[in-house]
Amino acid sequence: MSRTRLVRRPFGALFLVLTLMLTVFNAAAPARAEENSAITVSNLTLVRSTVGGETQDGKIEVGGYAKLSFSWDATNANVKSGDSFSIDLGANFRNLEFPKTTPMSILYDGAEKQIGSCELTRTRVVCTFDDTVDELRNSGFTSFSGTGQALFVATTSTTSRTANITANGTVTAVELPGGGGIPGPDYGRWGSLSKWGGAIAENATSVQWGINFNTTSLTQDTGMVFDGSTNQTLTFTDTLGDGMTFSTDMTRARLLMRNSATDPGREAGAPIVNAAGEDLTDVYGDFDMTMTTEGNTATITVTGPFTPETNYFIVYDAVFPGGSVVKGFQYQNSVTLQGLNQTGSAERYYVDSFSISVEMAAGFGGFDITKLLRGNGAGNVPDGTSLRVVVNYELPAAASAYEGWTAPGTLNADRRTGSTTMTVRVGQKNPYPSTFPAGTRITLEEDTSSASPAPDGYTWGDPVFTIGNRTTNTLTIGDQTSVAVSLSNQVTALGTFSVTKSVSGASAGDKEFTFTYDCSDGQTGSLTVKGDGAAVTADRSFPLGTECTISEDTSSAEVPNHTLDAPQDQTVTISDATTPVPVSFTNNYTRDEGAFLVRKLVTGDYQASSPEMFTVNYRCDDGSEGSLEVPGDGSEVLSPRLSAGIVCTITEDAGSAERDGYVVATSYSDPSVAISGSAALLLTVTNDYTRLVGGFTIAKTVDGDGAPLAPGSFTFDYDCTNAAGEGTVSGELTVEAGAAASVGDVPVGRCTVTERDAGVADTDLVTTLTVNGQEESGPSVGFDVTDNAEIAIAATNTYTLHRGTFSIAKSVSGASAGDKEFTFTYDCSDGQTGSLTVKGDGAAVTADRSFPLGTECTISEDTSSAEVPNHTLDAPQDQTVTISEKDQVVTTTFENAYAPVPTPTPSTPDRTPESSAPAPGPSPSESPRRSSTHPSGLPRTGAGAAGLSAVALCALAAVSFLRRRSR
Repeated sequence: MSRTRLVRRPFGALFLVLTLMLTVFNAAAPARAEENSAITVSNLTLVRSTVGGETQDGKIEVGGYAKLSFSWDATNANVKSGDSFSIDLGANFRNLEFPKTTPMSILYDGAEKQIGSCELTRTRVVCTFDDTVDELRNSGFTSFSGTGQALFVATTSTTSRTANITANGTVTAVELPGGGGIPGPDYGRWGSLSKWGGAIAENATSVQWGINFNTTSLTQDTGMVFDGSTNQTLTFTDTLGDGMTFSTDMTRARLLMRNSATDPGREAGAPIVNAAGEDLTDVYGDFDMTMTTEGNTATITVTGPFTPETNYFIVYDAVFPGGSVVKGFQYQNSVTLQGLNQTGSAERYYVDSFSISVEMAAGFGGFDITKLLRGNGAGNVPDGTSLRVVVNYELPAAASAYEGWTAPGTLNADRRTGSTTMTVRVGQKNPYPSTFPAGTRITLEEDTSSASPAPDGYTWGDPVFTIGNRTTNTLTIGDQTSVAVSLSNQVTALGTFSVTKSVSGASAGDKEFTFTYDCSDGQTGSLTVKGDGAAVTADRSFPLGTECTISEDTSSAEVPNHTLDAPQDQTVTISDATTPVPVSFTNNYTRDEGAFLVRKLVTGDYQASSPEMFTVNYRCDDGSEGSLEVPGDGSEVLSPRLSAGIVCTITEDAGSAERDGYVVATSYSDPSVAISGSAALLLTVTNDYTRLVGGFTIAKTVDGDGAPLAPGSFTFDYDCTNAAGEGTVSGELTVEAGAAASVGDVPVGRCTVTERDAGVADTDLVTTLTVNGQEESGPSVGFDVTDNAEIAIAATNTYTLHRGTFSIAKSVSGASAGDKEFTFTYDCSDGQTGSLTVKGDGAAVTADRSFPLGTECTISEDTSSAEVPNHTLDAPQDQTVTISEKDQVVTTTFENAYAPVPTPTPSTPDRTPESSAPAPGPSPSESPRRSSTHPSGLPRTGAGAAGLSAVALCALAAVSFLRRRSR
């Protein structure tokens, strides 16, 4: 089976990638593994190289870089765990990075599988296989072979055409490029200006940059004269690319003399002065140096007696902000010199400097991709990040023409074209893990969406493939060669901005303010921010360096009743990938002011005079308060200036609105007003006055035994005043006896009611007045009239008749009366009757009753009570007396004349003859003893008492009727 066939077995192609670490000189080497001498290391070649592994023409100089390529083959070595092979660099070279341990991995069944590790010391590489080799061998895999590359630094000059390198115990004389030899540094006049960068090792924290210039070249390009004694000043402007900052250690910034026409053999520069102000030597004259930095730009000045035909250089350090180098990142630096129209530029990056690649059989070749980064976001890309590269291929002939070779990936129907993929890791040289027939045309495409891990805080730019000095993604496979491809992406760090809003002169509360942004990368948008000073981050990210102009939407910033001094637009540059760039806006508000107007309207029963004032109070929800004096004539009164937007409530002072005798109803066109910054709103306060009125009713009652003599109606005078004592109403009111009469619409105040004299002859009159049941004395009564009062006045006239009586005195003649009592009866015209007993001793006995004046009483003696034994009585006649004087006693006297009865002489009585003539009647002065007529001569029918009773009943009925009507 051919070698090619062994390489392409289904287990997968073998590839190994080793990385290196820079450390202290003379580091101790690890213990040797068991070297398997059957493993062959052959095909050793040396070329001049850049620090990044790019091939250059010419000789390798001391301090310069070389790249060693070789093949290794363990197919016939029965390799097992613990076996190793080694390469000794010899006396002229050292590893670019050491000491360093790196894994050896194999792509097995589509995945990387570690099979061992390589140890790099200063001048030796030892690669040792682990247990995985045994596993792979047991599975039938034996094709452990490939090619490798390593970067060296030339340490010792030689004139030999070859350099001895020991490959796994076999010393091989490897030809040196450029015709052989490693020359030491000779003068070699430099140009006027150039830039270079030092090698970057794994985990380096800084990179050294240098500026080269030659005085004679500068004289030719600028006309400046350098004579070794006259001071000249050179001013350089140095600019760092992304991913670096200038070191602040100015002792590391130095001017050195490299060599000169008179001293060409100097291999190392001689320090002269540093930017910290320290002279490091005075051999070359008195020099001064300064270095000031601002951002990524430094201004470097050197002054001194520069000599002609001399190469000088300046060095300084730039540090990596993340703390260490970013693998695969392309660090860039440029410099200009004042007065010289030239720019020097350099680029450095770190990738693994040692690699082992796939062995290529005759007629087959391969390619490798070194994955690099550029841009300010490269520091955010995690170490080990991988991306997928699509490999499109077009074979020179049908795939079946290549015996033992299987087309990778997908082969199209034409059997010549197809595609596959490979994974590339950032900062590594990534060999394609198989081969293609020589002449195959390869087109590469990177899928940045496949980045793992996914970008966070940065974006991938378009891929740039470079082969040699050409930017192209197309290559042609050579015969047993690997085409070196570099793949670079601009990685742009993303940042954003935040907006904070503060408010003065107004209360923001939960108000939201709207901002719009328009950025130089074409993105636009808006965000909403509260006025509480809390930062709100934009909803998008922007490449660093993007300028965004942020504007506030002033319509969203309006605060009612305030005037805004709108903030200006702000333009910010996105400069930080980790912290949003803060932008602060302050809205200064001025509170608008306004006022309100108040006028007074007076309606109803009251008419205000022009000077009358009413007090209207106001209280506002911001604590403002005060009073306005408003005239009653409708004039408008303006309030003081108040903050717009507040709400003020007006209330009239009740005391100022009161008017005696009136009730006032106050109404407001609007009790509250929101103060506007424009027009003053008018509020109308209306006082509607209603005169307070009441009334009184006088009910007339006539009482007493003299009531029948009372008049049928009675007159009352009334006189009313208000609280000020001013008269309001007055008049007279006639009230029928037993009835009631009312006076209404009496203004509130006080009234006096007086009954006119209603006395009747021969009677005593007592007038009693009560007000709402409260008895008052006298014929006049005063009382307060309140609103809607119904005051009840009861006027009672009690008539008492004037009375007298009579007395009877009894005298006796012709007999001895002794204690004898005589009975008299009387019958009076007022209806009274009675009797009294009188002794015959002449003492008057007064009647037990009294009688109205004018009453006539007929007095008769009971003759049966007047009998005296053995005597005959000449009985007195009845007497009629008239009661004529008040409280007087009319005296009447009765005399009984008795005659003794003679002792009779017994005889025959004579018969009395009948007389035909009538008996004579009583004389005019006499009254019959038993008169059946009233003393007035009228028949005693009882009509007098009955008539009075009927009158009284009618009067009571009338009073009741009038009271019901008054209700």
